[in-house]
Parts: sequence; C-alpha cells; structure tokens
Amino acid sequence: GVPNAEWGEEVVALVQIDPARASSGPELARELRSHCQERLAGYQQPRRIGFSERLERTDTGKLARRAIRDRLRSEVPFAGGDATLAASEPSKGAPR
Repeated sequence: GVPNAEWGEEVVALVQIDPARASSGPELARELRSHCQERLAGYQQPRRIGFSERLERTDTGKLARRAIRDRLRSEVPFAGGDATLAASEPSKGAPR
C-alpha cells in the first residue's frame, strides 16, 4: 500500500505492460478494475492502477517488492499522470 491521509494506507496496483497485448491504458484499467470488483471486497480493491514497462526484480528474478513499494511512494504520476505510469479512476466501494 501507499500512504493515505484519511485511511493510513491505500491499495495501489502496478501492472507490467505486455507489449503484445492489444488493449492498454484506460481500456486495460477498466478490465482490471472489473476483474477486481468481481473477486475482491471493496477495501481490497486497488484505488488506483498504474502501468509500467518494467517492474524491478531481484537477482533471482522475483519481484523486488520493497523497491516497487518505494517507487510507488515516490512517484509523482499517481498524483498527476505520466507516460510511464497512468492512474485510473478509483473503484466504487473502495475507501476514499
């Protein structure tokens, strides 16, 4: 999660883009949000979904969760938008 003034933390998803996938950006964000709404409680759903061409990995190929979390906490795009990370609309039922 990333810091949230009201709730302490909020759920944010960072998705690595597959260049071979036809849909991307807002269309993909809608698909992911729909998928989450069908399977997760409102408080578990990502408030924002970001996209990246690359996610940090460890030397063994696993996701470097701490590095990704630090990146999300320091990135400006979730506040204003960017070409490499694009925030989507908050989902219904998620804390605001």
